[in-house]
Amino acid sequence: KRLPTEAEREYAARGGLDGARYVWGNEFNPGGKWMANTWQGKFPESNSGEDGYKATAPVGNYQPNGFGLFDMAGNVWEWVADWYDSYPSSPARNPTGPSSGTYRVLRGGGWNIEAAFVRASGRIWNFPDNRGVFGGFRCAR
Repeated sequence: KRLPTEAEREYAARGGLDGARYVWGNEFNPGGKWMANTWQGKFPESNSGEDGYKATAPVGNYQPNGFGLFDMAGNVWEWVADWYDSYPSSPARNPTGPSSGTYRVLRGGGWNIEAAFVRASGRIWNFPDNRGVFGGFRCAR
């Protein structure tokens, strides 16, 4: 097992729903329903916890995506194998990041960030030795 590449993680997160803003569609809270655990309220001053969670939620608390994968957006940021660089805008199949760098990429958004970063293409970077309650990982094989 290994960390997925950034492109593999985005493909898995989309669950076959290409072109949508979020991994479940284009509306953040369709019908007022929470689809992922994110910051709820005025960021970063107050998190209302409207979905019942002010931090991480139990795994599988939200609907799975089209591939049957849970929590591909929100809850915790997930580390990927790629070193940080600007994301390729070319239509390359399964692009990979540079072979080395200072920062690693995290994808998917988390409970500690506003909705704009929970979109299917949301990404941030951090030092690879950083750890905290906002991050996690899932393996690929």
